[in-house]
Amino acid sequence: MAHLFLLLFLLSCSSLACAEEKTALYVNQTYKGQVALKQVQQRPCLTYELLEEWGVMSAVAAQPVWTAQGCLDPHASPLAGQVFRYRPELHMLILTLPKAWFTPQSGGVMTSRWDDGINALFTSYSLNVERQRALSEWDEGERSLMLDFSSGLNVGPWRLRYQNNVWREPDDHGSYTRSIALWRSITPLRARFTVGDTTSSDALFASLPLRGVSLVSDENMYPNSWRRQAPWITGYARSAATVTLYQGGMQIYRTQVAPGPFTIYDYLPTTSSTSSTITMQIEESDGTEHTRLLPWVSLPNLVHKGIVKYEALAGHYRPLYRSTLPQPAFWQGTLSAGLTQDITLSGGAQSSAGYYSVVAGAGVNVRADTTLSLDVTRAVDSGKNTAGSGSIWRLRYAKAFFADSVSLNGLAAYYPAGGHYHTLGEKISQTSYASASLDNRRWRAGLNLSRNFSEDASLTLGWTQQSGRAPGSHTRSATLDFNTLWQDVDISFSFSHNRYGHALAENYLELSLSLPLTFGANYLTASHVTQLERAGAVTQGVELDGTAFKDFSLRYGMGVYATRKGNERLTGNVGYRYNAGEASFSVENGSRQRALHGALSGSLVWHDKGITAGQTLGETMALVSMPPGAHAGVYNQFGSTSDEQGYLLVSYLTPWRLNTLSLDKSNMDEEMAFEVSRLEVVPTLGAIVRADFMPSAPSVK
Repeated sequence: MAHLFLLLFLLSCSSLACAEEKTALYVNQTYKGQVALKQVQQRPCLTYELLEEWGVMSAVAAQPVWTAQGCLDPHASPLAGQVFRYRPELHMLILTLPKAWFTPQSGGVMTSRWDDGINALFTSYSLNVERQRALSEWDEGERSLMLDFSSGLNVGPWRLRYQNNVWREPDDHGSYTRSIALWRSITPLRARFTVGDTTSSDALFASLPLRGVSLVSDENMYPNSWRRQAPWITGYARSAATVTLYQGGMQIYRTQVAPGPFTIYDYLPTTSSTSSTITMQIEESDGTEHTRLLPWVSLPNLVHKGIVKYEALAGHYRPLYRSTLPQPAFWQGTLSAGLTQDITLSGGAQSSAGYYSVVAGAGVNVRADTTLSLDVTRAVDSGKNTAGSGSIWRLRYAKAFFADSVSLNGLAAYYPAGGHYHTLGEKISQTSYASASLDNRRWRAGLNLSRNFSEDASLTLGWTQQSGRAPGSHTRSATLDFNTLWQDVDISFSFSHNRYGHALAENYLELSLSLPLTFGANYLTASHVTQLERAGAVTQGVELDGTAFKDFSLRYGMGVYATRKGNERLTGNVGYRYNAGEASFSVENGSRQRALHGALSGSLVWHDKGITAGQTLGETMALVSMPPGAHAGVYNQFGSTSDEQGYLLVSYLTPWRLNTLSLDKSNMDEEMAFEVSRLEVVPTLGAIVRADFMPSAPSVK
């Protein structure tokens, strides 16, 4: 039906000579930006495909609300009482749509506004110097220096990326390349083409690092309503805040939220088959930070109707630096196709010398809020030390209780008896010894539950377990995190449990109470921390964290900790954020060792107007320009103002989505005025987009 609407719309444009113009669009009091809309019969034409990008459900396509040209008909009876107001003199369209049309997972793509950004060369650097002095004869002192570089070159849609490290220790030093790759996004294919170092997807096979060539679908280029159901992430911000997600030490998501409770619906984890932990950092407008750990497990392998998700790659296995593992050549191909709105079929093959594996599976949308997938993988290994064949069955489940703000997802995997199933990565890493422990596996499972109880209370539960066929060959881990706010007191409770075979369980419990204090324009947070570990080891601590200066660019903290056994520890840290980067220094003085740590980080961008220094850059960023001497900032980049030439770097943007850059004029000359205080950009992955805040034209007297 949607394809029929599109065909009718194209035919109408050919007959009516449809014009296309940028229109400021407001939907349900939400600004959607400047969108290129066709003009049909002197009125903007809103197609179903465009509305679907904003999260409108597929069932709306069958409702009688469309004209013969495939445009939304404001006079249709289901839209009675809704607003459809077009102001041609302002190129503005204001409308409301029934809330029942939208899925809670908001967020879409605006293909007409995708921007590959400017041509530029950049580098981000991070210097870490550490010195530890042992205070007991059983410990050893250490000294180290590490300098990390992440550099790149953007030319049109092409991205060249190079990462390397330089390090020095008392008895050794050197440098090595972490990765180098040339890649670009191919928007018509909704895919990314890469030559060089990359990592394979783990949607069907276990993820592997490789150096070669790949063509992989990019799900982020589709609207969120078209993608597999992702776990919700909830939290609470005391002020307008920046929320950042990290996984494996790497930043994977960043967004700005308003004061109060927030829920992130549009984050799609970068890995899908392996249980892991996400770290969420909430940075308030006064510079204070709060951190939470968010465990999660795999998600069902589903794609939207009519969409084909694929991966084709070939290359050599790329081990870690100084690893002695072999580097065999291998290739891999996977395919997932949405046959209907509710059914997805998947399959793939993987091959290397003496090894091959095949996988087949299916995913089902059981209901609008429930998804399920099942797949089976068969592997045959003819290696000298790892010979054997076997299979694994995997069941994945996800459910969202929209009314109760609950997200639930889980994984169950079974290894049939008598099999010798190995992934390709396990074959490579175990070529030098027998793999009896792998052949012993029976099943593994994981479950994650996230619940937002109220505006300022949330709970996260995580559980994983693996069991073997031999006695004592099981592992189990569980986590619980509860956060709430009670009369300005931030209460955080965390518990973790780990057990390996018949060994004693390792339990860890932490309770933290934090109270914000205000001294004039400065902010201070006082916290009391209690930590309880196995064998009754108790640690009590008091922490003070604060900010200083008008722009809160100086941060400091100290902590005093004591254990039941008499061990004491004193810590202190100070950090300063400035236009060209960030510097920090910390010290720790304990009963067993003393440690000093210093860090310096920043970035440089070479563009057609010169060189601009900034804070550490992410994967997608913006170069903001304004009149020289404005010394204004943007709320998207904490602690930075424009330099003498009027440039400022915004380190992190969300690719393929609308990003709003808001001007912060608190430090600016009151006589300086701008045409607009907000700009919207929609960058492609890896782009450095240009955003120009133009001064207002002087009034004519």
